[in-house]
Amino acid sequence: MSSWYFEAPTASTSKLPPPPSFINPGTVVSSKPKSKQASSGPVASAAAPPPKRKSLAALRRQRAWDLALSPAKQVPMQGFMLYMSGGGVQIFSMMMVWMLIKNAVVAAVGVSKAFAPFTGASVPPAGQSPTTRESFAAQQTVYVICQGLLLALGLYKCHSMGLLPTASSDWLAFMEPPAPLHDSLARPVVYADGFRPVV
Repeated sequence: MSSWYFEAPTASTSKLPPPPSFINPGTVVSSKPKSKQASSGPVASAAAPPPKRKSLAALRRQRAWDLALSPAKQVPMQGFMLYMSGGGVQIFSMMMVWMLIKNAVVAAVGVSKAFAPFTGASVPPAGQSPTTRESFAAQQTVYVICQGLLLALGLYKCHSMGLLPTASSDWLAFMEPPAPLHDSLARPVVYADGFRPVV
């Protein structure tokens, strides 16, 4: 057997301080709250007000406004992506423009479905009047306007690519030819080699 050994220090011989958050088991901590001392002055110290918490209706309105303004935050990114796609009529640029216009129209039409979680959560209990139901008309209007900005951005890109019929030459099939101001008559003249009309 080896003659080397290690002797751990005991609690009586150790001089190390206790670690943080150490509680001596022999120490008895009273769980009773301390009694408040009565104020000897003429005016007692006022208790600190409890921290204010937003009500559920205020949080719901804040989330509704965040949803209403979310399409406006996409306008700079979508504009940059359309700029990087180029001005030529290519399959990539046309796909981006089509998806932008389609998503804007679908989102604007389905505005009630987008705000359904907020309107459904604001249904009053059975004991209250249905007139107290919260309305999100302002948030829905802003949401539709922001979707209109995305739609206008897509239409502007179509105009820059020449896909919109904004010129008069795009409607030649629906235009009537102008009426002549005067008519000219031709009379036949006999030549040696045949007839030639003379105007």
